[in-house]
Amino acid sequence: MYYYFYADFPSVIKINGIYYGSCHGLVKKLGYEGDAPPFIELYSLTPDEKSAFILLNKNFFDNPPENVAITDLSGGYLIRFKPCFIKAGFEILAQKKHPYAVVTVFNDNGLNISIETPNDFYTERVKFDAKSAEIKEFNLNGTPLLAVEIFKQDKTLLCIFDVNDKVKKIFSRTVNEYSFSDTFSTTETFLDVQKHSLSIVWEYDKNCLKEKSRSITCAKEFDLNNLNEHVIPYAFLESLLVGDNVECFLGDEIKQNLAVLPEYLGNFIGVFPPPDFIEQQLVGLVYKQKENVYSVKYFNFTVKDKKIINVDKIEKTRS
Repeated sequence: MYYYFYADFPSVIKINGIYYGSCHGLVKKLGYEGDAPPFIELYSLTPDEKSAFILLNKNFFDNPPENVAITDLSGGYLIRFKPCFIKAGFEILAQKKHPYAVVTVFNDNGLNISIETPNDFYTERVKFDAKSAEIKEFNLNGTPLLAVEIFKQDKTLLCIFDVNDKVKKIFSRTVNEYSFSDTFSTTETFLDVQKHSLSIVWEYDKNCLKEKSRSITCAKEFDLNNLNEHVIPYAFLESLLVGDNVECFLGDEIKQNLAVLPEYLGNFIGVFPPPDFIEQQLVGLVYKQKENVYSVKYFNFTVKDKKIINVDKIEKTRS
């Protein structure tokens, strides 16, 4: 069995008492065939994050702790240590008092949002590394709404609340750009092959936000003919994932089956190259099983003259 370890924050790792160094910014691999499950010690090098001590037994894989994500690689596991965003001390990042609500964004051993109205009180712990925050009110389809903007470099965690009766969070998404002028719109950019950008215009309907329209663009300099044939399946899958048109990637042999292809591939949430114990021509698709638990299925893409002409699901991988 192969284990891969990665931490999203500065840390070092011990495996069965042996020091393996940092696993932040690079993946540590362990090949293990012993009868007893390995004992993992992850030591945080930053005061804002927790150390972790885990035994890789059945209970761990069935019920991973809140700050650990497990991906079944079909012959191995990727174990990722996620940040808890615990920051010591008390600090108010933003507060606004409206006639109908008092909204506060504050740190108290972690980021929190509280909203108090004459009819309700709402509080929520938010997992985000906030640098600053703002609180705004805007009107959408005749309904007054509150926006909490939590900033981190070029990204914003945007939370929208309806406080007209009970406090209800109706939107929460990390976005790159957004606007409340005339209408409510968001834009997300992706670090994929084509550098996709997804823009959505939202409307308020039946106490929830719904998509009114969307547009998808990619980098102007993208040219399918310039891609290495090994990269084409990844560009295709990334385009499918964001909802872009994918016909340009497909040969005539498979284009006629485009309508059933998403069902064949399943509800995947990510794509990545195979680990080193899997045949390297395969492509891994990631699926969410439950909170913090993921699995991978592998597919073989046949590419000819820059076009995908066949896709095979691999039922059994060879180590």
